[in-house]
Amino acid sequence: MANPKLAMFPQTIQEMTGQTGYNFRADLYYSDLKETTVSTATTFDIFTPPRAGDRIEAVVLDLIQSFQNTADTAFNTTGVTVGDSGDVDNLIVSIECNKNGTLGTFPAESTGDALPYAVPTTPLIIQLVITPTSGKALANLNRGHLSVRFKILGEFEPGFLLGAFGGELVGA
Repeated sequence: MANPKLAMFPQTIQEMTGQTGYNFRADLYYSDLKETTVSTATTFDIFTPPRAGDRIEAVVLDLIQSFQNTADTAFNTTGVTVGDSGDVDNLIVSIECNKNGTLGTFPAESTGDALPYAVPTTPLIIQLVITPTSGKALANLNRGHLSVRFKILGEFEPGFLLGAFGGELVGA
């Protein structure tokens, strides 16, 4: 079965100015988390870079609202990584995003070891992985929202992105 996809949004000129050049964004909401099997992570495909040699200069993860199950304080771990299909944490290493746990420091900016990231000859899928507390299911979270922003250099123009993002681009 294919991984679920997160929609990618181009940032407006005002957003890019206020966020020092981050030009694309993907958002994850608790309602996107459908996995009902306990102790099972979900991998979301964000995008596949269109050309070898393009660059991801920086990545930032913003926790807009901490994830939590408001009826279960024992659901206290929700780890998130951002990377590619070859190394799931090479852009953002695992960070705690659960209100009932020890939250990481946000925004988490470029904490992985692969930045700046040069798109390889055979581009890999950029992915976000979210992992629940052992014995808990992601689908039981009822709060949470995070945003991942990318500073991308290369052929990432809105018309070109439709093919690169599988037609999932919003706001082009």
